[in-house]
Amino acid sequence: YEQPTREYLARYIIKGWRRAKSVFEFGCGAGKNLALMQSMNPSLKVAGMEINSEAICYGKKLYNNIQIQQGDEHSLAKMDSNCYDICFTSSVLNHMPEHETKIIINQLKRISKQLVVLLESNDKAFMQGILWFIHDYKMFKFRWINSVLTFEGQKYDLWIWEQNQQL
Repeated sequence: YEQPTREYLARYIIKGWRRAKSVFEFGCGAGKNLALMQSMNPSLKVAGMEINSEAICYGKKLYNNIQIQQGDEHSLAKMDSNCYDICFTSSVLNHMPEHETKIIINQLKRISKQLVVLLESNDKAFMQGILWFIHDYKMFKFRWINSVLTFEGQKYDLWIWEQNQQL
């Protein structure tokens, strides 16, 4: 089954930002989010970065038109500035300590032409025994948009940062 968070994120990006021609996901796994977005808009250029080589191999078997490269937060520095209209993460930063989160967010802001979207959980009820980090995304100049629940009842928050916003 597909989590409602995946559908919510895809619809928010595709329907809310119709002029976007390209999206990049950091921590894309096998590329399921990207594949869903591309199915909603076949002309959309989609790409992602993932640290797990097995997930990348699996994604390449499933989706032949999605570009996934292997890398971590330091690999983002090698990418050109303003190379994707929208950059996003989904349940990635809540697994990263603050110093790594800061690197990722700053790089995604640099890479993005228009928008950075974060769909991340700070739900303390689901953090028992899991390596989980709570971040204050307002500190990084993000604006909270909405919350969405998984089938298990875990709350995820959608945050955005727009390239032309006042800092």
